[in-house]
Amino acid sequence: MSQDRTIAPQKQSDDSRQEALDLLFKDAALVNATDIHVHAIPGGYSVRFRVDGVIHEQLALNQEDGRRILNQIKVAAHMSIERQFIPQEGQIEWVTDSVKQNMRVTIIPGREHDSVHMRILSASMQYLTGKELGLREDDIEKFRRSWTSPHGLTLIAGRTGSGKTTSMYCAVSAMDLKTHIGYSIEDPIEFQFAYLHQLEVNKRQGLTMSVGLRTVLRTDPDIVLVGEIRDQESAVVTTQAALAGRVALATIHARDVASALLALHYLSVPFYVIGGATTVAMAQGLVRRLCQACTKKQPIRDEEGKIFEQAGVEVPDTLLHPAGCEACKGYGYEGRIGCFEVIAIDDTLGDFIATGPDQRTLRSEFRDRGNNSITTDALMKVAQGVTSLEEVYTLGTLSAEH
Repeated sequence: MSQDRTIAPQKQSDDSRQEALDLLFKDAALVNATDIHVHAIPGGYSVRFRVDGVIHEQLALNQEDGRRILNQIKVAAHMSIERQFIPQEGQIEWVTDSVKQNMRVTIIPGREHDSVHMRILSASMQYLTGKELGLREDDIEKFRRSWTSPHGLTLIAGRTGSGKTTSMYCAVSAMDLKTHIGYSIEDPIEFQFAYLHQLEVNKRQGLTMSVGLRTVLRTDPDIVLVGEIRDQESAVVTTQAALAGRVALATIHARDVASALLALHYLSVPFYVIGGATTVAMAQGLVRRLCQACTKKQPIRDEEGKIFEQAGVEVPDTLLHPAGCEACKGYGYEGRIGCFEVIAIDDTLGDFIATGPDQRTLRSEFRDRGNNSITTDALMKVAQGVTSLEEVYTLGTLSAEH
Protein backbone atom coordinates (compact mmCIF):
# COMPACT_ATOMS: atom_id res chain seq x y z
CA MET A 1 0.00 0.00 0.00
CA SER A 2 1.40 3.39 -0.99
CA GLN A 3 0.75 6.53 1.04
CA ASP A 4 1.30 10.10 -0.11
CA ARG A 5 2.33 11.28 3.33
CA THR A 6 5.77 12.87 3.72
CA ILE A 7 7.75 14.03 6.71
CA ALA A 8 8.62 17.51 5.54
CA PRO A 9 8.88 20.23 8.19
CA GLN A 10 11.87 22.44 7.41
CA LYS A 11 12.33 23.76 10.94
CA GLN A 12 11.80 21.13 13.56
CA SER A 13 12.49 20.98 17.26
CA ASP A 14 14.30 17.95 18.65
CA ASP A 15 10.98 16.65 20.00
CA SER A 16 9.21 16.92 16.65
CA ARG A 17 12.11 15.22 14.92
CA GLN A 18 11.88 12.34 17.38
CA GLU A 19 8.14 12.21 16.77
CA ALA A 20 8.84 11.77 13.05
CA LEU A 21 11.06 8.74 13.76
CA ASP A 22 8.52 7.36 16.24
CA LEU A 23 5.81 7.75 13.60
CA LEU A 24 7.89 5.70 11.19
CA PHE A 25 8.24 2.88 13.72
CA LYS A 26 4.56 3.07 14.69
CA ASP A 27 3.51 2.80 11.04
CA ALA A 28 5.71 -0.26 10.66
CA ALA A 29 4.18 -1.87 13.75
CA LEU A 30 0.65 -1.03 12.56
CA VAL A 31 1.02 -3.04 9.34
CA ASN A 32 3.21 -5.78 10.93
CA ALA A 33 6.17 -4.92 8.72
CA THR A 34 9.22 -7.16 9.02
CA ASP A 35 11.68 -4.77 7.35
CA ILE A 36 12.09 -1.01 6.90
CA HIS A 37 14.19 0.26 3.97
CA VAL A 38 15.30 3.90 3.76
CA HIS A 39 17.01 4.21 0.38
CA ALA A 40 18.62 7.21 -1.26
CA ILE A 41 16.99 8.03 -4.61
CA PRO A 42 17.43 11.02 -6.96
CA GLY A 43 16.10 14.08 -5.14
CA GLY A 44 15.51 12.46 -1.77
CA TYR A 45 14.82 9.20 0.03
CA SER A 46 12.27 6.44 -0.37
CA VAL A 47 10.92 4.66 2.73
CA ARG A 48 9.53 1.20 2.03
CA PHE A 49 8.13 -1.53 4.26
CA ARG A 50 8.17 -5.27 3.66
CA VAL A 51 4.79 -6.63 4.71
CA ASP A 52 4.01 -10.35 4.39
CA GLY A 53 7.07 -10.70 2.18
CA VAL A 54 6.07 -7.93 -0.28
CA ILE A 55 7.65 -4.47 -0.58
CA HIS A 56 5.30 -1.44 -0.32
CA GLU A 57 6.33 2.20 -0.64
CA GLN A 58 5.39 4.10 2.50
CA LEU A 59 6.94 7.57 2.48
CA ALA A 60 8.79 10.01 0.24
CA LEU A 61 11.37 12.27 1.91
CA ASN A 62 13.33 15.22 0.56
CA GLN A 63 17.12 15.23 0.91
CA GLU A 64 17.25 17.21 4.15
CA ASP A 65 14.57 15.25 5.96
CA GLY A 66 15.93 11.95 4.69
CA ARG A 67 19.42 12.70 6.03
CA ARG A 68 17.87 13.83 9.32
CA ILE A 69 15.98 10.55 9.73
CA LEU A 70 19.09 8.62 8.73
CA ASN A 71 21.17 10.40 11.37
CA GLN A 72 18.49 9.80 14.01
CA ILE A 73 18.56 6.09 13.18
CA LYS A 74 22.35 6.05 13.50
CA VAL A 75 22.20 7.76 16.90
CA ALA A 76 19.48 5.41 18.14
CA ALA A 77 21.57 2.43 17.00
CA HIS A 78 24.71 3.83 18.72
CA MET A 79 26.49 4.39 15.42
CA SER A 80 28.77 7.21 14.34
CA ILE A 81 27.15 10.02 12.36
CA GLU A 82 30.55 11.23 11.11
CA ARG A 83 31.49 7.86 9.59
CA GLN A 84 29.98 7.85 6.13
CA PHE A 85 30.34 5.65 3.06
CA ILE A 86 31.30 2.60 5.13
CA PRO A 87 29.05 -0.21 6.36
CA GLN A 88 27.86 -0.03 9.96
CA GLU A 89 25.72 -2.38 12.05
CA GLY A 90 23.81 -1.84 15.27
CA GLN A 91 20.53 -2.40 17.08
CA ILE A 92 17.62 -0.24 18.20
CA GLU A 93 15.20 -1.08 20.99
CA TRP A 94 12.00 0.87 20.44
CA VAL A 95 9.54 0.83 23.33
CA THR A 96 6.09 2.37 23.77
CA ASP A 97 3.33 1.65 26.27
CA SER A 98 2.00 -1.21 24.11
CA VAL A 99 4.85 -2.24 21.79
CA LYS A 100 8.45 -3.30 22.23
CA GLN A 101 10.49 -3.96 19.12
CA ASN A 102 14.15 -4.77 18.62
CA MET A 103 15.56 -3.80 15.24
CA ARG A 104 18.80 -4.86 13.62
CA VAL A 105 20.17 -1.88 11.69
CA THR A 106 22.53 -2.03 8.72
CA ILE A 107 23.94 1.07 7.05
CA ILE A 108 24.66 0.53 3.35
CA PRO A 109 27.09 3.03 1.80
CA GLY A 110 26.32 4.53 -1.60
CA ARG A 111 28.20 6.71 -4.03
CA GLU A 112 26.79 9.94 -2.56
CA HIS A 113 24.45 8.99 0.30
CA ASP A 114 24.04 6.18 2.81
CA SER A 115 20.93 4.01 2.90
CA VAL A 116 19.62 1.94 5.80
CA HIS A 117 17.89 -1.39 6.30
CA MET A 118 16.15 -2.23 9.58
CA ARG A 119 15.06 -5.80 10.27
CA ILE A 120 12.36 -5.90 12.94
CA LEU A 121 13.24 -8.86 15.10
CA SER A 122 10.77 -11.11 16.85
CA ALA A 123 10.90 -9.45 20.25
CA SER A 124 7.11 -9.45 20.43
CA MET A 125 6.69 -12.94 19.01
CA GLN A 126 4.40 -15.17 21.03
CA TYR A 127 5.01 -18.86 21.51
CA LEU A 128 3.52 -20.23 18.30
CA THR A 129 2.08 -23.72 18.02
CA GLY A 130 2.60 -26.05 15.09
CA LYS A 131 -0.98 -25.49 14.00
CA GLU A 132 -0.50 -21.72 13.98
CA LEU A 133 2.58 -22.18 11.82
CA GLY A 134 0.45 -24.11 9.30
CA LEU A 135 1.54 -27.68 10.06
CA ARG A 136 -0.96 -30.50 9.62
CA GLU A 137 -1.68 -32.73 12.62
CA ASP A 138 0.36 -35.70 11.35
CA ASP A 139 3.31 -33.42 10.57
CA ILE A 140 3.05 -31.81 14.01
CA GLU A 141 3.39 -35.27 15.54
CA LYS A 142 6.51 -36.01 13.44
CA PHE A 143 7.99 -32.67 14.46
CA ARG A 144 7.15 -33.21 18.13
CA ARG A 145 8.70 -36.68 18.27
CA SER A 146 11.98 -35.30 16.96
CA TRP A 147 12.59 -32.85 19.80
CA THR A 148 11.29 -35.17 22.52
CA SER A 149 13.63 -37.98 21.52
CA PRO A 150 16.81 -38.41 23.62
CA HIS A 151 19.09 -37.51 20.69
CA GLY A 152 19.13 -36.77 16.98
CA LEU A 153 19.05 -33.88 14.53
CA THR A 154 15.99 -31.91 13.51
CA LEU A 155 16.92 -30.14 10.28
CA ILE A 156 14.79 -27.21 9.09
CA ALA A 157 15.32 -26.06 5.50
CA GLY A 158 14.04 -23.18 3.43
CA ARG A 159 14.94 -20.11 1.47
CA THR A 160 15.89 -16.82 3.12
CA GLY A 161 12.82 -15.36 4.80
CA SER A 162 10.87 -18.63 4.78
CA GLY A 163 10.31 -18.73 8.55
CA LYS A 164 12.95 -21.31 9.49
CA THR A 165 13.93 -19.50 12.69
CA THR A 166 10.28 -19.16 13.74
CA SER A 167 9.80 -22.92 13.35
CA MET A 168 12.95 -23.58 15.37
CA TYR A 169 11.70 -21.25 18.12
CA CYS A 170 8.35 -23.05 18.05
CA ALA A 171 10.17 -26.29 18.84
CA VAL A 172 12.22 -24.62 21.58
CA SER A 173 9.12 -23.19 23.24
CA ALA A 174 7.71 -26.73 23.55
CA MET A 175 10.87 -28.17 25.14
CA ASP A 176 11.42 -28.73 28.85
CA LEU A 177 14.35 -26.38 29.27
CA LYS A 178 14.14 -26.32 33.06
CA THR A 179 15.30 -29.93 33.37
CA HIS A 180 17.74 -29.88 30.43
CA ILE A 181 20.81 -27.81 29.64
CA GLY A 182 20.23 -25.93 26.41
CA TYR A 183 22.52 -23.69 24.37
CA SER A 184 22.17 -21.91 21.06
CA ILE A 185 24.46 -20.11 18.64
CA GLU A 186 22.54 -17.61 16.50
CA ASP A 187 23.09 -14.76 14.06
CA PRO A 188 21.31 -12.76 15.38
CA ILE A 189 19.30 -13.72 18.47
CA GLU A 190 15.73 -12.83 17.51
CA PHE A 191 13.86 -14.01 20.60
CA GLN A 192 15.10 -14.68 24.11
CA PHE A 193 14.14 -17.77 26.08
CA ALA A 194 14.40 -18.39 29.80
CA TYR A 195 16.66 -21.35 30.63
CA LEU A 196 18.27 -21.30 27.17
CA HIS A 197 21.78 -19.85 27.07
CA GLN A 198 21.99 -18.01 23.76
CA LEU A 199 25.24 -16.96 22.09
CA GLU A 200 25.18 -14.40 19.31
CA VAL A 201 27.69 -14.46 16.47
CA ASN A 202 30.17 -11.58 16.72
CA LYS A 203 32.75 -11.87 13.97
CA ARG A 204 34.57 -8.73 15.12
CA GLN A 205 35.32 -10.48 18.41
CA GLY A 206 36.12 -13.79 16.73
CA LEU A 207 32.86 -15.48 17.74
CA THR A 208 31.83 -17.20 14.50
CA MET A 209 29.12 -19.81 14.16
CA SER A 210 31.74 -22.58 14.17
CA VAL A 211 33.66 -21.21 17.17
CA GLY A 212 30.45 -20.73 19.14
CA LEU A 213 29.29 -24.24 18.32
CA ARG A 214 32.56 -25.80 19.48
CA THR A 215 32.36 -23.75 22.69
CA VAL A 216 28.79 -24.83 23.35
CA LEU A 217 29.60 -28.51 22.91
CA ARG A 218 32.24 -28.30 25.64
CA THR A 219 29.60 -27.30 28.21
CA ASP A 220 27.73 -30.60 28.64
CA PRO A 221 24.54 -29.56 26.77
CA ASP A 222 21.46 -31.74 26.32
CA ILE A 223 20.02 -29.49 23.60
CA VAL A 224 21.96 -27.55 20.97
CA LEU A 225 20.44 -25.04 18.56
CA VAL A 226 22.37 -23.90 15.50
CA GLY A 227 20.90 -20.77 13.93
CA GLU A 228 22.09 -21.79 10.46
CA ILE A 229 24.51 -24.36 9.08
CA ARG A 230 26.66 -22.35 6.69
CA ASP A 231 30.00 -24.08 6.43
CA GLN A 232 31.75 -27.44 6.60
CA GLU A 233 32.71 -27.23 10.26
CA SER A 234 29.26 -26.33 11.55
CA ALA A 235 27.70 -29.10 9.42
CA VAL A 236 30.11 -31.78 10.63
CA VAL A 237 30.05 -30.74 14.29
CA THR A 238 26.23 -30.44 14.41
CA THR A 239 25.67 -33.94 13.00
CA GLN A 240 28.36 -35.40 15.25
CA ALA A 241 26.63 -33.82 18.26
CA ALA A 242 23.36 -35.49 17.23
CA LEU A 243 25.09 -38.86 16.93
CA ALA A 244 26.76 -38.36 20.31
CA GLY A 245 23.50 -38.33 22.26
CA ARG A 246 22.38 -34.72 22.06
CA VAL A 247 19.22 -33.19 20.67
CA ALA A 248 20.27 -30.83 17.89
CA LEU A 249 18.10 -28.37 15.97
CA ALA A 250 19.54 -26.53 13.00
CA THR A 251 18.43 -24.60 9.95
CA ILE A 252 19.96 -24.77 6.49
CA HIS A 253 19.41 -22.90 3.25
CA ALA A 254 17.73 -25.32 0.80
CA ARG A 255 14.46 -25.49 -1.14
CA ASP A 256 13.27 -28.92 0.02
CA VAL A 257 14.28 -31.86 2.20
CA ALA A 258 16.15 -33.75 -0.52
CA SER A 259 18.32 -30.75 -1.38
CA ALA A 260 18.87 -30.05 2.35
CA LEU A 261 20.25 -33.55 2.97
CA LEU A 262 22.43 -33.28 -0.13
CA ALA A 263 23.65 -29.87 1.10
CA LEU A 264 24.91 -31.54 4.28
CA HIS A 265 26.76 -34.07 2.16
CA TYR A 266 28.33 -31.31 0.02
CA LEU A 267 29.54 -29.81 3.32
CA SER A 268 31.55 -33.01 3.93
CA VAL A 269 29.04 -34.93 6.07
CA PRO A 270 29.05 -38.60 4.96
CA PHE A 271 25.70 -40.04 3.87
CA TYR A 272 25.83 -42.70 6.59
CA VAL A 273 26.18 -39.95 9.22
CA ILE A 274 23.26 -38.00 7.73
CA GLY A 275 21.09 -41.11 7.75
CA GLY A 276 22.11 -42.05 11.28
CA ALA A 277 21.96 -38.59 12.87
CA THR A 278 18.80 -37.06 11.39
CA THR A 279 15.46 -37.89 13.01
CA VAL A 280 13.28 -35.34 11.17
CA ALA A 281 13.98 -33.11 8.19
CA MET A 282 11.54 -30.35 7.38
CA ALA A 283 11.43 -27.86 4.52
CA GLN A 284 9.13 -24.87 4.36
CA GLY A 285 8.03 -21.78 2.50
CA LEU A 286 5.66 -18.93 3.32
CA VAL A 287 2.55 -17.82 1.45
CA ARG A 288 0.23 -14.95 2.21
CA ARG A 289 -3.15 -15.64 3.80
CA LEU A 290 -6.15 -14.37 1.89
CA CYS A 291 -8.10 -11.65 3.67
CA GLN A 292 -11.33 -13.43 4.50
CA ALA A 293 -13.29 -10.16 4.43
CA CYS A 294 -12.86 -9.46 0.74
CA THR A 295 -12.08 -12.62 -1.24
CA LYS A 296 -13.77 -13.18 -4.58
CA LYS A 297 -14.74 -16.64 -5.78
CA GLN A 298 -14.21 -17.79 -9.37
CA PRO A 299 -14.76 -21.13 -11.14
CA ILE A 300 -11.54 -23.08 -11.57
CA ARG A 301 -10.11 -23.17 -15.09
CA ASP A 302 -8.96 -26.38 -16.80
CA GLU A 303 -5.27 -25.44 -16.70
CA GLU A 304 -5.58 -24.64 -13.00
CA GLY A 305 -7.26 -27.96 -12.31
CA LYS A 306 -4.37 -29.83 -13.94
CA ILE A 307 -1.97 -28.35 -11.37
CA PHE A 308 -4.01 -29.94 -8.57
CA GLU A 309 -4.28 -33.24 -10.43
CA GLN A 310 -0.52 -33.48 -11.01
CA ALA A 311 0.05 -32.91 -7.28
CA GLY A 312 -2.51 -35.54 -6.29
CA VAL A 313 -4.81 -32.99 -4.66
CA GLU A 314 -8.56 -33.13 -5.15
CA VAL A 315 -9.56 -30.43 -7.65
CA PRO A 316 -11.86 -27.80 -6.09
CA ASP A 317 -14.80 -26.39 -8.05
CA THR A 318 -13.87 -22.79 -7.31
CA LEU A 319 -10.84 -20.78 -6.24
CA LEU A 320 -10.63 -17.73 -4.01
CA HIS A 321 -8.74 -14.65 -5.23
CA PRO A 322 -7.63 -11.46 -3.43
CA ALA A 323 -9.74 -8.33 -3.78
CA GLY A 324 -8.61 -5.71 -1.25
CA CYS A 325 -10.58 -3.86 1.41
CA GLU A 326 -10.17 -1.59 4.42
CA ALA A 327 -9.63 -4.54 6.77
CA CYS A 328 -6.50 -5.68 4.86
CA LYS A 329 -5.48 -2.11 3.94
CA GLY A 330 -6.05 -2.84 0.27
CA TYR A 331 -3.55 -5.71 0.03
CA GLY A 332 -6.06 -8.55 -0.38
CA TYR A 333 -3.95 -10.58 2.03
CA GLU A 334 -3.45 -10.47 5.78
CA GLY A 335 -0.63 -12.41 7.44
CA ARG A 336 1.28 -15.44 6.23
CA ILE A 337 1.20 -19.19 6.77
CA GLY A 338 3.79 -21.90 6.23
CA CYS A 339 3.71 -24.69 3.66
CA PHE A 340 5.71 -27.73 4.69
CA GLU A 341 7.40 -30.96 3.73
CA VAL A 342 8.06 -33.01 6.87
CA ILE A 343 10.02 -36.27 6.64
CA ALA A 344 10.41 -38.55 9.65
CA ILE A 345 13.63 -40.53 9.20
CA ASP A 346 13.36 -43.96 10.79
CA ASP A 347 16.00 -46.70 10.64
CA THR A 348 14.81 -47.96 7.25
CA LEU A 349 14.83 -44.54 5.61
CA GLY A 350 18.12 -43.73 7.35
CA ASP A 351 19.69 -46.85 5.81
CA PHE A 352 18.39 -45.76 2.40
CA ILE A 353 19.91 -42.27 2.81
CA ALA A 354 23.20 -43.91 3.83
CA THR A 355 23.46 -45.44 0.32
CA GLY A 356 23.93 -41.94 -1.15
CA PRO A 357 20.90 -41.46 -3.44
CA ASP A 358 20.62 -38.39 -5.67
CA GLN A 359 17.96 -35.70 -5.19
CA ARG A 360 15.48 -37.14 -7.69
CA THR A 361 15.68 -40.59 -6.10
CA LEU A 362 15.27 -39.14 -2.61
CA ARG A 363 12.20 -37.12 -3.63
CA SER A 364 10.68 -40.19 -5.24
CA GLU A 365 11.29 -42.25 -2.09
CA PHE A 366 9.67 -39.58 0.08
CA ARG A 367 6.56 -39.47 -2.15
CA ASP A 368 6.36 -43.29 -2.25
CA ARG A 369 6.25 -43.24 1.54
CA GLY A 370 3.23 -40.93 1.48
CA ASN A 371 4.96 -37.66 2.43
CA ASN A 372 3.60 -34.44 0.96
CA SER A 373 5.83 -31.99 -0.85
CA ILE A 374 5.74 -28.26 -0.10
CA THR A 375 3.71 -27.72 -3.28
CA THR A 376 1.16 -30.37 -2.32
CA ASP A 377 0.71 -28.81 1.11
CA ALA A 378 0.34 -25.36 -0.46
CA LEU A 379 -2.29 -26.58 -2.94
CA MET A 380 -4.23 -28.16 -0.07
CA LYS A 381 -4.31 -24.73 1.56
CA VAL A 382 -5.52 -23.21 -1.72
CA ALA A 383 -8.35 -25.76 -1.91
CA GLN A 384 -9.27 -24.88 1.70
CA GLY A 385 -9.45 -21.17 0.84
CA VAL A 386 -6.50 -20.21 3.05
CA THR A 387 -4.35 -18.78 0.24
CA SER A 388 -4.51 -18.21 -3.50
CA LEU A 389 -3.06 -20.19 -6.39
CA GLU A 390 -0.99 -17.12 -7.30
CA GLU A 391 0.83 -17.44 -3.99
CA VAL A 392 1.84 -21.05 -4.72
CA TYR A 393 3.92 -19.82 -7.66
CA THR A 394 5.92 -17.57 -5.32
CA LEU A 395 7.26 -20.67 -3.54
CA GLY A 396 9.25 -21.59 -6.64
CA THR A 397 8.63 -25.32 -6.14
CA LEU A 398 6.00 -26.20 -8.76
CA SER A 399 8.37 -27.00 -11.63
CA ALA A 400 10.91 -28.69 -9.36
CA GLU A 401 8.47 -31.08 -7.72
CA HIS A 402 5.89 -31.83 -10.39
